[in-house]
Amino acid sequence: MTKENFRTAYAWYVVGLLTAGYAVAVLDRIVIGLLLEPIKAQFQLSDFQLALVSGGAFGVCYSVMAVPFGWLVDRYDRRLIAVIGIAGWSLATAANGLAQSFLGLFGARTAVGIGEASLSPAAASLIGDLFPGPQRAKAYGVFVSGASVGTGVAFFAGGLAVAMAEPVRNQFASLLGGFQSWQIAFMLTSIPGLVLALLFALTVREPPRRARAVDAAPVPPLWPYMRRNWKAAATIIFGVACNLMTIYTLIFFYSSMMVRVHHWAPQDVGFWVGIVGAPIGGVGAIFTGWFITYVAKRGRPDAPLITAVIGTVYYGTWCVLAALAPTGTWSIVCFIASAIMANTCVASAFAGLAQIAPNELRGRLIAFYTLVGGLVGLFIGPTVLGLISDLVFGAARLDLSLATAFGLNTLIGVTILLVGRKRYIAAVIEARANGV
Repeated sequence: MTKENFRTAYAWYVVGLLTAGYAVAVLDRIVIGLLLEPIKAQFQLSDFQLALVSGGAFGVCYSVMAVPFGWLVDRYDRRLIAVIGIAGWSLATAANGLAQSFLGLFGARTAVGIGEASLSPAAASLIGDLFPGPQRAKAYGVFVSGASVGTGVAFFAGGLAVAMAEPVRNQFASLLGGFQSWQIAFMLTSIPGLVLALLFALTVREPPRRARAVDAAPVPPLWPYMRRNWKAAATIIFGVACNLMTIYTLIFFYSSMMVRVHHWAPQDVGFWVGIVGAPIGGVGAIFTGWFITYVAKRGRPDAPLITAVIGTVYYGTWCVLAALAPTGTWSIVCFIASAIMANTCVASAFAGLAQIAPNELRGRLIAFYTLVGGLVGLFIGPTVLGLISDLVFGAARLDLSLATAFGLNTLIGVTILLVGRKRYIAAVIEARANGV
């Protein structure tokens, strides 16, 4: 193997670990969605409170802490930041299983959010230095595919935990006798992250930064760049954030809808979503990177933005159909169809922002995207759904609440992306002229 081939293989190995990290992050983030009904029953919570503990508690901390993590990523060892973050949120996930009240669970979810905020800025910056410009979109597509892997594992493992909790508790009664099935599920899902953090620490080294010698020049501030390019950046960030509202609302409340409306068991929902739906989304995310590269090579500087528009319309339409399907089987079919482009917008956001920002600003720009995406997607999205359910349609008609939310999210997201298209193209042309 030549030196160049080894360098390329190593770069893809790091992407593989980062993708696994993203998968574990999504697993620890969303497994609560499959466990909301037993949590609701144990703590006597409303749908609004469920939204707060699933998306709100996590989302606010995940969003706000992305900013300081982005600042750290642009200055210090990104490998170490990723290791500490992965280990930290994994331990916090285990703490969810120890919660004995709504406030205890709320606090544990905030800790998970803080830890997970480290990964996206670190990964975006590392990938930017491991790959040249034309190859980054492909690497980002692979990285984002971890979301689908994590979604699949979360639903499948959560469903399996619910099904196996009673036998496991009986087998290890002295150790687990005092825990509910949903608590055991949280403890089990914390294990992969701890293993991954150790592997990352032992096998990954900090790569040199491409765009500058770290000690040769001070790190430039982000805000002068944002003053010149805020419309272009906001187009991608806020347009994709609307899609994230649909993604996280579906993830957190789809299982509850299937239980309440179609009377499915949580483990059955977990099986079909985890085994069939989520892997399709992983393939779609990888394809997105290749599709963006293909379109860009044909002279379209707005390739990531156009891809995001296609993904938003496709995903939102199938999510509405999944909510309104007359039977649980048809709902699952629509969910699987939506999964093809479940992560298209997220992959487009990483590629789109990397295309308009120099390396020394990417960590903080991705952190800002994480801030907005978390506040809008993780906090506002599920919270609005909870309010619609409690105040308009009622808990028994969660399907109508979901369809309403999905339709509005899609309409607003597509509008933002199309209105800001010209400004984004101008920012891409300027960035290319500056050697980005």
